[in-house]
Amino acid sequence: MVYLMQDRTPPELLAVDSYQVEYGTSVNLFDLVTAVADRHDYQVDISDGGGGQVAEDGTSVTFSDLGSHNVVITATDSAGNSSQVTVAVAVIDDTPPTLTVTDQTVELGSDINYYNDVSASDNFDGDLTDAVRVDSGSVDLNTI
Repeated sequence: MVYLMQDRTPPELLAVDSYQVEYGTSVNLFDLVTAVADRHDYQVDISDGGGGQVAEDGTSVTFSDLGSHNVVITATDSAGNSSQVTVAVAVIDDTPPTLTVTDQTVELGSDINYYNDVSASDNFDGDLTDAVRVDSGSVDLNTI
């Protein structure tokens, strides 16, 4: 009599319910998965629910827009059994724009272009230099 043992049990896969990440930062598989258990070898992969770019090695995903995204994590064992969990990932933009200003030396009574050597950029909105506004009302160019 011959007995064949077949593995029909998928890996046990546990993950966080939700996750928050700053725009431009990759969501790493290992930040989402809390436990994987199986009697044999297994492989864990990540996929995006749309709007994301999965890394070649399948261990992270980066989203190109703000908001809520679903990340699907799949654990597959060597017998082909698999289990999935979905994690809601909130992509936020908490990084303020960077303003770069170079000091200017001005001769008494002369005009000044406040926008020379001024730039602004943001990790989400990109170049914001055209949106920079200067309040020059408190600058007196006629007094030393």
